[in-house]
Amino acid sequence: EDMYSGVYAVDIEEEPPSRYLGVFPVTLDEASLRWSARRSSENGQIPSVSGRYFDKISFRRSFDPQDEYLLLDGLSTMSHGHQDGNTVSRLTWKDHIWLFDLDYIKMTPKYHNGVIVTRNGVQEPPPPLTVLNDAADFERIGFTRTTSEDYNGADWERTIVWRKGKYFLFLDRIDALREGDFQLEARWRTRGEVDLSENHLTVRQGDKRFNIISADE
Repeated sequence: EDMYSGVYAVDIEEEPPSRYLGVFPVTLDEASLRWSARRSSENGQIPSVSGRYFDKISFRRSFDPQDEYLLLDGLSTMSHGHQDGNTVSRLTWKDHIWLFDLDYIKMTPKYHNGVIVTRNGVQEPPPPLTVLNDAADFERIGFTRTTSEDYNGADWERTIVWRKGKYFLFLDRIDALREGDFQLEARWRTRGEVDLSENHLTVRQGDKRFNIISADE
């Protein structure tokens, strides 16, 4: 009994967790950055003193399962071991999971909702941490800009514009840092029956529909 003393705060008044609504980044503390720096295999992967790095960013209007909820991961390190920095771990809407990352074993980038950067035929792991450049939350719109720096010889910048209750707009920009033959591939892991027509993907789960529309052919 004494072992668990102090684990739970039971002497505070209950209230709705409203501070977690909107665009909510969870940034990494100094201890986490030191942990990552000690395990970085390259000097370029050591966290910048002036940089902001994040563990997760959540986008949610409420805790109603009918409303949209998106979770963006920021880590390709720590004990979970998945190379999924800057990718979407979960997107739910209308009480259905549409984008997901639920596998414990499949850790490489191709199994996540993000961009794969291949250079000269080689797929290198992404950097351990993802930079939080900007985050803003307004009544009708939310916005984030995050960067996976020096990802296989390129910077991958992901901008998410959230029109609340309507859609999420993803803008992925790849800036080459070194010469090479680059191949880029955006991946989306969906649940349900899918139908692809040109650049429009429709996912069906019962009477619900989810659409992914690409501006790229």
